[in-house]
Amino acid sequence: MRDPVTLLREAAGILGDDEPIGLVLLGILFPIPDDEVYDVVRALVEALPSGRHVILTHATNEATGEAMEEAVRRWNASSPAPITLWAPAEIERFPEGLEPVDPGPVSIPLWRPEPSEVGEPRFMDESGVVARTS
Repeated sequence: MRDPVTLLREAAGILGDDEPIGLVLLGILFPIPDDEVYDVVRALVEALPSGRHVILTHATNEATGEAMEEAVRRWNASSPAPITLWAPAEIERFPEGLEPVDPGPVSIPLWRPEPSEVGEPRFMDESGVVARTS
């Protein structure tokens, strides 16, 4: 993921221009340092044809606060792939140059929830956005 040029070159050998394609980045950006992640995502998005969709999610601490921060500290103490939590504003920044699909960046269960017999969707420590290339 940290080398979008190679990733795009390899994908070009598999996908043709007439293939339906979207960019799905579900919980896979956390090991990329904050100072690199926007450039990586931008390079991948810029390679997409117009009218394609981008889906991105990332961990936050919005729902559980200190409990999530402690879980991340423990994970990072023993993992070679550290997690960085993002604030909602950091996730909101990703559709820059894209057309966000309603409702825009939100906690995952709150993105177009379906009626359910088991209760309302609950806010969680994972936010995301769906957007379309212009």
